[in-house]
Amino acid sequence: MMHKIILILSSVFLLVACEKNTYVYFQFKNVSDSPIVVNGHDLVHNWAIQDTILVGEEKNIAMWSKFGKDLTYFSPVDFFGDDLLVVNAQGDTLKKDYKDFNNWQPSIDEDRAVATHNYLFEIQEADFN
Repeated sequence: MMHKIILILSSVFLLVACEKNTYVYFQFKNVSDSPIVVNGHDLVHNWAIQDTILVGEEKNIAMWSKFGKDLTYFSPVDFFGDDLLVVNAQGDTLKKDYKDFNNWQPSIDEDRAVATHNYLFEIQEADFN
């Protein structure tokens, strides 16, 4: 009986030890001529996004993690919905569509214990109205 319990506990430990964590980061990089303000809602955590990104700065706007390996791409719409607003210092709104996944530079780094998804959205001066 004791051998069965040890075998079961060992099996559970091995299964848990083999599992990976997944981290997801949505980053905005401001390469425009003025600071920008990002306003919206993080749907995953149900909290407001209100952040200023200075010229030349790259900032995480949303982050999420989960237990378990996941190498599929995550959609920005799932995180931000339709209400993300980006405005420059002159009051111009962003015309580059953050909902279009083609406007993001995705990268997935996978090592033995972690899968990290980085999504970079670069904003230039020409991207404003």
